[in-house]
Amino acid sequence: MDIEHFRNQAHAVWLEEYRTYARSVLKEGFGEGSYDAVILSPDLEADLTNLAQQNVSSQNSEELILPEPTYKARACIKMPVGSVQVFIALARHSHIMIDFPIVVNDYEFKHLPIYSFALSPLLQSAFPKEVRNGKFKNTTGGLLVGILGDIKSGDVGLHGALAGLGIILMDECRKVLSPFATDEDLIELTSEMFLSFLVSEIRMDGNG
Repeated sequence: MDIEHFRNQAHAVWLEEYRTYARSVLKEGFGEGSYDAVILSPDLEADLTNLAQQNVSSQNSEELILPEPTYKARACIKMPVGSVQVFIALARHSHIMIDFPIVVNDYEFKHLPIYSFALSPLLQSAFPKEVRNGKFKNTTGGLLVGILGDIKSGDVGLHGALAGLGIILMDECRKVLSPFATDEDLIELTSEMFLSFLVSEIRMDGNG
């Protein structure tokens, strides 16, 4: 067997350790259970129809009024309870609140549902490996591989949980969006998508 084969085997074991670790940390801090989250993507067909209707109704106007963007629910996934809290703590740049109405499957939201994240940046920040070369990142989460042990508190526990959640999220996206896509493919595929957790009240102090 060649070195690449052993490398892939080792990485598979490490990724599974991250998944198990994240679930353990979140269970200890927030309890058992899962959040429902919806993957949203632009509904280009609906947007083109709306634009055409706007054009017809504004023919006598010099100013073209663009219709509000429409999104469709691509899939629903489940993430461990506590995922939102970890994402907000360590992946703040991917936390998105859109301040104009959107329409999802004919239902209008004044904002994206509470706790919405730009999916591609969230994956990039949480996943512990560089998707282009397969190497573990030179970050706190990426460097914890193989040494997580029983550390389940403080910054180490939080970074380890984020890395594990990145792997779980990547797996869930692959299952519902493109089963044979590579990690790099999924980063590109989700570039205009959002992940919205359908939870109205999420406690930030643990236990749910």
